[in-house]
Amino acid sequence: SEGGGGGGPRQLALAAGAELRASSSTHGMDEVKRAEILSTLLPRTLVRALVHALLYGMHHEAVAYSDKRESDVSARRISSLVDRSISAVGSVMDGFGAGGEDVECDYDVCEALSQAMSNRVQVVPRARVAQLMQERATDKLRTEVQAMLDEGLLELSHPTERITTVACAWFGSVHDRAVMMDLQFSFVALTSRENLLVLRLPEDLRGGGPEARERAREELLVRSLRPLRRLRHVVVSSRIKQFMGLWWDTSASEPREVAIFETGARCRAFQKALRRVQMRQSDSSQAPEVGGSQQPSRRGVPFMGVRSEVWDVLEASARKDHGPEAAVLGVAFVRRSGAPATGPKWGCGTG
Repeated sequence: SEGGGGGGPRQLALAAGAELRASSSTHGMDEVKRAEILSTLLPRTLVRALVHALLYGMHHEAVAYSDKRESDVSARRISSLVDRSISAVGSVMDGFGAGGEDVECDYDVCEALSQAMSNRVQVVPRARVAQLMQERATDKLRTEVQAMLDEGLLELSHPTERITTVACAWFGSVHDRAVMMDLQFSFVALTSRENLLVLRLPEDLRGGGPEARERAREELLVRSLRPLRRLRHVVVSSRIKQFMGLWWDTSASEPREVAIFETGARCRAFQKALRRVQMRQSDSSQAPEVGGSQQPSRRGVPFMGVRSEVWDVLEASARKDHGPEAAVLGVAFVRRSGAPATGPKWGCGTG
């Protein structure tokens, strides 16, 4: 309302927008200011609600998988909601993390998880808690890599380039008529200037203390840096949520690459970001001309589905163990705890 005192959500959003614009500079917005603005927009009650929703989902997921009776809500749907809750809580922890003790919420989240596990009123799977901590460690590594960019330790195409979307994934090239080669555990990032940055990541660096993060400055190696507008298309599948194939134009030294993300949520975030990339027709060797002038640019990398031949191979493998009527419902890539990072193994759900 006009002249109403400025206490409503709209006024808070306008004030936050003004703060964002005022704090912007040639070197990007200060991380502390970003955390303070985010804490203004997201009250602590919302953070507590997200954590309790996560605990509630984890409990019902464990019950759904242990109870063989029919339920109104499938276990797969509950698992999907838990995955999204973990992503939401991890994002909030990352957003508040740079604001200092008065803003950050890591302690509050960990305390709530610890109490739930100690009280034993709810079922809190340790694997899900480990997944949340893993997501938090990945976001912390983003901060370290951004600091390396700001200090000039990693040379990119522009001094004001910022990291926008991050993930840890097994990343490798695909050669003609060959299987995936040289899958390596990597830190993958999209930047504000629409580049794809891939760094080889020793897995023990993630989630470590100050010493491990200091080692990251010496042991993170740049594998590739490519403009996203050079992508011809991306291959994805709704049944292989961690998989994404990258098909570059013919000028690339490695025209086909594969990324197997640790979680499907991170893969979805990358897909959403790729749909917003500004593609330039003039950068492609296939750019036609209409009426003597080049076609206008278009937004979004083209997406293609996995070919049916791939499903034929997967279902043939599944039938060896589950019988001739087995049909693949979904595929997941996992790595056993404590195993070396030589690449993930795949498993499928059948019905």
